[in-house]
Amino acid sequence: MRRSCLVGLILVAAVLLAASFWLRQYLAPGPSTAKTPLPGATAAGPEASAPELLPTLPPPTAVVLPEDLVYEERIEGLYLEALQPLASVPLGIRGLAAADGLLYATAYDAGAQSAWLHELDRGSATVLRSLALYEQGAGEPCGVQAAGQLLWTCVNTSEGALILAVDRDAWAAAVWAPLTDTLRAIAQTPDGALVGMDAQGRRFYRWGPDGALQRVGTNATGALYTDCELVRGSLVCAGTEEGGAVLDVLDPESLSLLVRHRATTRTEWGTWVAGNGLAYAGDWFLLAPAGGEFPLVWSYRLAGGALADFVPSVRPPQ
Repeated sequence: MRRSCLVGLILVAAVLLAASFWLRQYLAPGPSTAKTPLPGATAAGPEASAPELLPTLPPPTAVVLPEDLVYEERIEGLYLEALQPLASVPLGIRGLAAADGLLYATAYDAGAQSAWLHELDRGSATVLRSLALYEQGAGEPCGVQAAGQLLWTCVNTSEGALILAVDRDAWAAAVWAPLTDTLRAIAQTPDGALVGMDAQGRRFYRWGPDGALQRVGTNATGALYTDCELVRGSLVCAGTEEGGAVLDVLDPESLSLLVRHRATTRTEWGTWVAGNGLAYAGDWFLLAPAGGEFPLVWSYRLAGGALADFVPSVRPPQ
């Protein structure tokens, strides 16, 4: 019965989304979808430090779930408060980030085999701007993280991964570093370094603020990470392991596991809710699972206790 309630609520959300989408077509011109060419291999190193991003987003205008369903569908340590559309057009989401009241999502167009970055309005599920991340052939994006004025992401090509720094004001991407391996998640750490998790869940890479590769290590956690966020000086990473999905809290220096929160909730189409895009905004953990005709954001909050208990840190922020 509760499962059917969830299905019905998702269908209602989809109908409301479609109606609002068609109404916008008659009342106002749609957002620009002009492609911005990818610059050449331009040096674009990160800033010396990465301020922790805690944006304030508007309240979700989602279908609020009934209380008896909320607590059944929770991830360990969190409860599901709302579902809402992420975009009014089909998008193959790979990563999610939040900054200055907006959402950013990397997406893969399977038909064109192309990698995109979208800026979205959270309240209206409108795509405000779109950026082609790679135009020299087929490319598939990894996760995305907001760090100050930059968005960090990467594109996997036939020759390996290109790590990209995207300036949110200029809305342009620059190649920060190439790699012969393929990556799935990327994140900047509090000391300005950059870490990447490979697409098979076997290795991690660490680059210094100057772009020099400092270390290649073995991923000892057993999870394949898909997207990471910096929270309280630790990395919170969404991913999958044998038998389910996880939200893991990692030491940003050693990438050792501090705590694991298991996440066994699936979407109606069978994918793991916590096995794809992840963003953190204030006290919201926003998850964008793969699959479905239109992408949805699953909005979670702490089920009890303090954030410090859910996200421990070996170096708490000052």
